[in-house]
Amino acid sequence: MLLSGLLAQEKPAFEAASIHASTSSDIGQSFFDLSGAGRLIVRNMDVWDLVRIAFGLRDTQMAGGPAWIKSEGFDIQATASATGTVVARPRALQMLQTLLEDRFHLRWHNETREMAVYAL
Repeated sequence: MLLSGLLAQEKPAFEAASIHASTSSDIGQSFFDLSGAGRLIVRNMDVWDLVRIAFGLRDTQMAGGPAWIKSEGFDIQATASATGTVVARPRALQMLQTLLEDRFHLRWHNETREMAVYAL
């Protein structure tokens, strides 16, 4: 059955990943590099920004989570494979989503909210 085949597919994931709390004293300084060679290097970036990048969202499209996701920086090094296989950016971002779900126990859902806007 096609449905069971789709459900059995695993999410794309990095082969190896190392995540540590950042020891950098550079407040507000962060670095994000997603190379075509399937490597992810992050320096002193908070989880809020990682989620925003991984899902292609704006700050106004996100809500919730504990306070530390905007204040604590993390250093991440991840590789897609030992052979340095080229990974397209959309797939690499899916791999980052999986990493956030696995390591930070990220759970998310879409919802519609009414908000104040400016009329022109």
